[in-house]
Amino acid sequence: MNSTLTVTPGAPYDFAANAGFITHYRGREGSDAFDGETLTRPIDLCGKVAMAAIWSTGTVDRPELAVTLSGLSRSLSAAELGSATQQVERVTGAAGSPQPFYEMAKEVPALATLAERFHGLHLTRATSLFETIAWAILGQQISAIVAASLRSRITENYGRSGEIEGAPYALFPHAEQLAGVTVDELRALGLSQRKAEYTIGIADEFASGRLTEDGLTDLDDESVERQLLKIRGIGPWTAHWLLIRGLGRPDAFPAGDVALQKTLGELVTGKAMSPDELVTYAGHFRPYRSYLTIYLFALIRARRVGAA
Repeated sequence: MNSTLTVTPGAPYDFAANAGFITHYRGREGSDAFDGETLTRPIDLCGKVAMAAIWSTGTVDRPELAVTLSGLSRSLSAAELGSATQQVERVTGAAGSPQPFYEMAKEVPALATLAERFHGLHLTRATSLFETIAWAILGQQISAIVAASLRSRITENYGRSGEIEGAPYALFPHAEQLAGVTVDELRALGLSQRKAEYTIGIADEFASGRLTEDGLTDLDDESVERQLLKIRGIGPWTAHWLLIRGLGRPDAFPAGDVALQKTLGELVTGKAMSPDELVTYAGHFRPYRSYLTIYLFALIRARRVGAA
């Protein structure tokens, strides 16, 4: 049995730009797959797994996304349909609009070109804050390829996987599924001692209810950052990345990122910026620094795979 729903992102919105960013311009990243027209990914509907197929039925200026959910044994309840809609909106970055950032970027030719190249890219997010934090910790100080391998091993061992209508799926485990795992078990999957400890610690924070997405959603950016910095494994860079990718906040900036220093510096001055120069320059884009961050990372990802 299939179910359908419609999502209406804020304009301007380009579905291909967002699906490309989600899959790192490789056509696949984790359980996300994009064939140039349709983005597919598994989603968790109150304990049940469905495969979401998402494609555009609108335009950049009048965006609309159609979604088909397959692998269902019955019609969805109102709660399940609401959960499906919310997850698709998060993953596709339906909320917000990059237009205010474009107005600022047009004053800098190099950034205006960047905004044009990735026109319609929004702030895409993971399906949960816990997943975003866990992924951020796993990716600290290692390559994206190694981080993806660690995520896959954790998913294979502690998440859920299977097939829906012949399409494979794998869901990253919930906090409750990781809270009882031992450090040695995670180290056996390739995690360092500290990353294993941090991952279990984060899982315990969420599983116990001491840390919740709803609780952080009601706080302003500075209060969220203070809360996150109390947790082992989360520093300023990770906290700001989580404000963007976990909570969809429009004005976070992971200062100190070497890739951002190099990329933004090359675009606007021809050479890498110092950390202080990066922070100062990014300050001109308040309160939309998250968009500056995402567009720079879009360029970094595209360059990494040689995407046009």
